[in-house]
Amino acid sequence: MKKYLAIIVACSPLLAQAHAQTPLHTQTQETRDHCAGDDPAAMSAYEMLQCARGNGNSGTRNYAAALKWYTLAANYGELSAQIWLGDIYQNVSYGRDYGVPPDLVQAYKWYDIAAATHGVCIDRLPPGTNRENNQREINYREGVAKQMKPEQTREAQQLAREWKPLRRISCSTDR
Repeated sequence: MKKYLAIIVACSPLLAQAHAQTPLHTQTQETRDHCAGDDPAAMSAYEMLQCARGNGNSGTRNYAAALKWYTLAANYGELSAQIWLGDIYQNVSYGRDYGVPPDLVQAYKWYDIAAATHGVCIDRLPPGTNRENNQREINYREGVAKQMKPEQTREAQQLAREWKPLRRISCSTDR
């Protein structure tokens, strides 16, 4: 066990360096053109998520554009984008990359919305489908709550209750 731990510790700086040089995702010209459109209402939330994940040209990162697409996708009910926004607002280094200061209220709000979205999707899955629960999002939300003051938690809960998706949440499993 100690041998494996030593290998992991020795390799972790190399892994971090490799990760830092990896582009968000590469895009084809067709995808870039699609994401450059001014009508996100014509796109699915999943397509918006792909624009967020793939925002980059020749390996460069455009975090401002990615944040815009994550926010759009989250507001259109895309679960992965909601979780990612929670991560961006909670994690100092992610937030710094995206130009967003840490904000535990926003992190809690997005994790809470993600837990609710996941719960809705579980209920819509046909019998016999893998009906994983939304415990992951609940754990993220509760982890943030431990760092918050009670008034911050109340504010975040209120924001989550007031949030409404811009479109009916799609629980597509064909991704």
